[in-house]
Amino acid sequence: MMLSVGMVNAKITNVKYATFGTPGSNATYTESTAYYAWTGGSNNLMQLFSFTNGELANYTQLKLTFSSNSGNVRVNFVYGSGSSDNVTYNGTSESGYFGSAGTKTITMSGLETILKGKSKTLADITAIRFGGDQSSSTGYCTIKWNDVYLENDDDAVVTAVFGTIGGNATYSVPSYNCSNTGSNNLMDCYTGAAGDFDKYKDGVLQFTISGLSSGNMVRIGYHNGSSLTEFGSGYGSSGTKTVSLSDKSSNASAATTIKFGARSGTAASPFVTIRPDEMFLVRSEAYTRSFTKDQKSTVWLPFALTAEDVAAVKGKFYELTAGSGTSLTFTEVTGTTEAYKPYVFVASEDGTPFSEMKTKTIVAPKTCAYTVGDFTFVGSMKNTAVPDKAYGYNSTDGTFSQASGTGVTIDPFRAYITAPSGTNARLSVIFSDDETTGIQNVHAAQPASEVMYNLAGQRVNDGHKGLVIKNGKKYVIK
Repeated sequence: MMLSVGMVNAKITNVKYATFGTPGSNATYTESTAYYAWTGGSNNLMQLFSFTNGELANYTQLKLTFSSNSGNVRVNFVYGSGSSDNVTYNGTSESGYFGSAGTKTITMSGLETILKGKSKTLADITAIRFGGDQSSSTGYCTIKWNDVYLENDDDAVVTAVFGTIGGNATYSVPSYNCSNTGSNNLMDCYTGAAGDFDKYKDGVLQFTISGLSSGNMVRIGYHNGSSLTEFGSGYGSSGTKTVSLSDKSSNASAATTIKFGARSGTAASPFVTIRPDEMFLVRSEAYTRSFTKDQKSTVWLPFALTAEDVAAVKGKFYELTAGSGTSLTFTEVTGTTEAYKPYVFVASEDGTPFSEMKTKTIVAPKTCAYTVGDFTFVGSMKNTAVPDKAYGYNSTDGTFSQASGTGVTIDPFRAYITAPSGTNARLSVIFSDDETTGIQNVHAAQPASEVMYNLAGQRVNDGHKGLVIKNGKKYVIK
């Protein structure tokens, strides 16, 4: 069967593909035929997504495509553990269903309006389910995992969406096989507009292929609407391929797609296996971001580091390990780090410590936050507005600062901290090497260069005697 994924026509868009769960007792799903059927108006739902730590709030819309339906289908959003803690929404109305096949779009802003009436938010959603509408006691449809995905606007890490394919090629699901019979065999992997790829031009493209037989080769590259500029000279073996985009950066601005297919002379059915959820486009800031010696920064990376990597990086990682009242504790990481887990990083010298990490395996975007005690450390998938009263890193004085009002943003690959309502504007932050500093309000009137704290994290004046912290360093005032 030919690929029928919906096209993404505007900005480069990040997606999260569905992972189909086990259907309820009144439904069945057969992956080989993509056939979903139900025999009762209740207990016929199949889970598509599950969330922790409010991950759905990162996405703007849900797209799903189904075909050959008989009976109405519904999309159900779960926000609690009770039997009534859910809402069915079709993008237009609560309790709405879909009576015809095709590509459907459900905006999260519309769902959020419904949830407000239930004193809930998108962050409260724990699962999304799909199945027969309760008005249809029996029915069926055809639906594939890669025709169901969540979207948000151009992020730091972007998963591919396979779209239009050349007339001499096909892409099949669930085998994930590409077949071709001639030169017109390219398939859209990313679709945007001229200039959209500039943010990624010094970054990395990573993809995994398998089943490539000896003598066959694949190609991938920028396409400007008329010609392909290949990354490299073709790939003739299976495995995970990492492409540094820097040497093709001059072609990024004119590109409107990234396309994948067979090299000239390769003709086979099938000739390679590839999945869109194993292809990632990563912005350059993951590797090129500069750090200042001894200055604290937040980091959030799309790859894990081994203990050897952590030891080799010129700096220290700290994870949030305790938080209560007016105090946070960060502990140095001596083992591995996790992909998409926020940390505080303190560089031991000026430079770009992650510039050599372009060969690291990228992980599909996932939950970007973790909670310790009363505080949540939240990673940034894109240029993100920091919530009012949350704490973001302040590069002017090397501390965290509490955002006051709207308009405070952080860039990708960084993080912020949220605290319970009513938490003090100033908190003490303890690091495992016994250094204590302050979390202060971003609008502190005193110049950053003159701000001093005692070891309890309290601001002190020039007349204070003893050990103080100033600009993240310890001083003794006699």
